[in-house]
Amino acid sequence: FPSHDTGLNGDGPKYLTYHDGTPWGKAFYARNFEQVTDTVVIVEDILSAIRVAKLPKTTAVACMSSGLMQFHVNHVASRGFRRILIFLDNDTADVLRSVRIMQRKFALLCKAEIGIITADRDPKEHHTRELMQLIWGKES
Repeated sequence: FPSHDTGLNGDGPKYLTYHDGTPWGKAFYARNFEQVTDTVVIVEDILSAIRVAKLPKTTAVACMSSGLMQFHVNHVASRGFRRILIFLDNDTADVLRSVRIMQRKFALLCKAEIGIITADRDPKEHHTRELMQLIWGKES
């Protein structure tokens, strides 16, 4: 997890990223990943992943930026999810381009239904009922 560190003289990096030596690196955080679920939702931050993973039958992956490395895409695609949903901010053209690239990468690697969720707020800012509607098309 990122931690705040301004250095002794205030000239150090503002944030340092936790890295435990695994190949996941700093760009990947998964919640419920080892459980068998139908749906994985790719979000932009850890708090959104925690929020989404509280929903039934849902795995969440935080990409910690607006894209996943190919290694991460391969790993998610190999898990056999029925649906892969990409739920990232849609506020810049760069993010929208990243979402489309991610969508194409998944389409080449697996037979899952691949969708894009657009909303006015991050998943962490939605109530459970709203998330259920966005992800499952129904209320809790």
